[in-house]
Amino acid sequence: MNFEYGTTRFVFCVGGVAMKVARVKVIYWAKRVIEKIFVAQHATNILRGGNPQPFARLRHLFAGVTANLEEGRMYARYPELPLAPTLFSFFGLVNIQVRGTPIGKDELVLCPFRDLADIESAGIDLNKAENFGRIDGRIVLLDCGFEGLNKILARYAESRQIVYDF
Repeated sequence: MNFEYGTTRFVFCVGGVAMKVARVKVIYWAKRVIEKIFVAQHATNILRGGNPQPFARLRHLFAGVTANLEEGRMYARYPELPLAPTLFSFFGLVNIQVRGTPIGKDELVLCPFRDLADIESAGIDLNKAENFGRIDGRIVLLDCGFEGLNKILARYAESRQIVYDF
């Protein structure tokens, strides 16, 4: 069993599957709430009309859940894109995906989405071999839990007419 952790999720690799467990950042969120309570600027923000993005902190708190939901949605909507298959998602708290075998840096030129590799707002570096793996002989993207990347991938799929309406 292998264990890795990223910014938003813990990943447990067991046999032929990867389990991605959302990291809920309760301690970070609680710290931010306490800071806001004791900072004088809080009163100023209330007088000015409050935070313009009131749910931004909650979104950060549940970023792992959002990432899991994004991955499940992208695989379901665009099954022909070279993405790691999501087999099961438990309300975004846990995703179970097919596990890919790592590829080497020399295989990076064979990776899908090479024409998208220089887009910086995607949320993931498509120039890194660790973001790709081989499943059933095909190189696939292992992590597509970023909204910005998924918007780009959706446009990519639609430009190639790989669109499925459900």
